Amino acid sequence: MHTLMWNGLVNYWLQKGAPAAKINLGMPLYGRSFTLASTSNAGLFAPDRGAGGQKGTYTMEAGFLSYTEVCDMLKSGGTRHWIPEMEVPYAVRGDQWVGYDDEQSLRLKVDFAKSKGLGGIMVWALDLDDFTGKGCGKGPYPLLHALNDELNSNTPSNDYASSHNNSLSDHSETLPPHYSR
Repeated sequence: MHTLMWNGLVNYWLQKGAPAAKINLGMPLYGRSFTLASTSNAGLFAPDRGAGGQKGTYTMEAGFLSYTEVCDMLKSGGTRHWIPEMEVPYAVRGDQWVGYDDEQSLRLKVDFAKSKGLGGIMVWALDLDDFTGKGCGKGPYPLLHALNDELNSNTPSNDYASSHNNSLSDHSETLPPHYSR
């Protein structure tokens, strides 16, 4: 769905006449968290209690975690999972569930933006990356460095164009009505 969602959104604007060079892809450097209704059902689309996850020690906001806080969750017994259809990770620890982007998923998004000839990318927000380098243990700003490395790479980390179908019409039956033709 990640691929499908990005394809649907970008192709919608391209079909409406927007020049690819004027489209920038936004990328979050944070995660959205939830408190699970049951620890026995912690997968994708698992029921939650509806009020967001626990407050992070940095963000101090329920349901909103910085990348440092996601790394803290993983280092304290959380488990990272990968959603192949969406090309993004999520993590679970106890009754806490967080969907987020990491270096791998952000590189794939950059590859997508490059394959479509988009004007660039933007992030929200720099202070949500691991700016001290202590939370994730990968040095300061690991997400920003992954984005920069991939933007400046001539060889994509994943051959996006050949491994993904970039046609909106191939998936229009699964898109919301306002994204299909």
